[in-house]
Amino acid sequence: AADPRRCAGDAAAGVCAADEHAGARALAAAALFGGWMEEDASANLETGGGDEACYLTWPTFMRQLTSMWFFAHVVGWWAKMCIFRDFKFCLWLSAAFEATELTLQYAIGEFQECWWDSVFMDFLGANMVGIALGAATLQALDNREYKYVAT
Repeated sequence: AADPRRCAGDAAAGVCAADEHAGARALAAAALFGGWMEEDASANLETGGGDEACYLTWPTFMRQLTSMWFFAHVVGWWAKMCIFRDFKFCLWLSAAFEATELTLQYAIGEFQECWWDSVFMDFLGANMVGIALGAATLQALDNREYKYVAT
């Protein structure tokens, strides 16, 4: 409820009512978002977080290979390579991001994945394919390569 001392006068009362309405919308959005995050995290735990679900089998490998996240990694690292134009820099950035993903699994539900998914599917698979496609794109467009990492 709005503080009546703050809402003295007709014009201020309208502002206070709008403040209350915005606050209620923000709380509803937070509850909806929080519920969505909990559902997402529990779905991730059911499909990839448990010990039995982390066995590397052909069906789990194919599920990960055909997921939208694999495609998103490839496209994302293709774009990063086209932007940064340095293979070594993108390689280090990719390794740093995967390490960050592994360390933030407790906080972000989407980061809860099997170790082989992070190492093989993301870093050595999708990220490297995206970086290689980006390098091929740069070469096809005859663009100059930048060197951010000292050799």
